[in-house]
Amino acid sequence: MTYVELHCHSAYSFLDGASQPEELAARAAELGYEALALTDHDSVCGSLEFAHAAKTFDVRPITGVWHDLPSILFLGIPVIATVIYCLHVLVSPLAAFHDRNAAALHAVFRVVYYGLIGGYLALAVKHRDDTPGLIDTAIALLVTGVLIVWQERRGTKAARLPLLLLTVVGVPEVAYLAALLPGGDLRVGAWIFTAGWILGVLAEMQTLAAAPIIAHSG
Repeated sequence: MTYVELHCHSAYSFLDGASQPEELAARAAELGYEALALTDHDSVCGSLEFAHAAKTFDVRPITGVWHDLPSILFLGIPVIATVIYCLHVLVSPLAAFHDRNAAALHAVFRVVYYGLIGGYLALAVKHRDDTPGLIDTAIALLVTGVLIVWQERRGTKAARLPLLLLTVVGVPEVAYLAALLPGGDLRVGAWIFTAGWILGVLAEMQTLAAAPIIAHSG
């Protein structure tokens, strides 16, 4: 078994890498590597160039992307919330656990929501190319903010928790939908996820709509 470098940046990682993709492939061949991974920051711009060069030098190309911590957190947290929601719906013992600890979980995910929307607004202000713009993020804030306000005082915290989880998921969902929809860049998987999110939100809203409005929920 030979060594394979799985963390390598090219000149496409500005202020980090210096070598062109073909130079990396040539050097890998000189060192006797059977494969090499190109993992530029938030970009696969050099992947095609790297693949052609790697073929020339008989090196197996591995393409990846190196995300920074904010990108991982702002996309990873909603993924975790999605998993928790699905388990809540499908696994009865977990739903019972959520009911027993509803107050604490509700408080935690409210903090997560506000932190997430604040993070997306901060990235939008910085005008990063790989994140939704200010208008897209404002649309996400409007949609999810309406959900946050609407669910207040409807039923107990246990009853509101599923919709709160979907509201957390809605931050990147709505922001990226607003960013990608005008250019027709949404793929089939994105449409399926969007449809699932909308159906989930409508189902939870229907459930909460039947719950009494109370001043202080448990």
